[in-house]
Amino acid sequence: MALRDVITNLQSKAAALSGMKEAPTDPPESINQFPFALTYVQNGSWTPESAGFSHALISLVTEIHIARNVLPLDIQKALPFFEPFLRAILNDLSLGSTVDTIGLIEFSFGGMTYGESGGIPVQTIGWKFTISDVKITILGS
Repeated sequence: MALRDVITNLQSKAAALSGMKEAPTDPPESINQFPFALTYVQNGSWTPESAGFSHALISLVTEIHIARNVLPLDIQKALPFFEPFLRAILNDLSLGSTVDTIGLIEFSFGGMTYGESGGIPVQTIGWKFTISDVKITILGS
């Protein structure tokens, strides 16, 4: 499967979370609906294994952004996304048959930014999930 299919699958999982307003496959210039989810490629590696067959190991990041207005209320809105997002991955470790395997998932919670409003970065709060060693088969033509 294509890398875009993997991103689409993770965005679909995020979009299905209760309360999620927007989870597009392609990142917009700015966010206008919160909560908002975004998945992108962080890095990866590729080594040919044999003629016409190889794997890529990719690290993907999914961010869940909550508008930063009143910190205690924003934290209450953001925290409940943690378990349901991880549970969605746990229940589908092949990410809809788009990957062979996934590795370690690291996460962080706190202040983030996305895009700009009037030249100033938009302040948000939320989750950053880094999914390492996402293994994708690449076949020659």
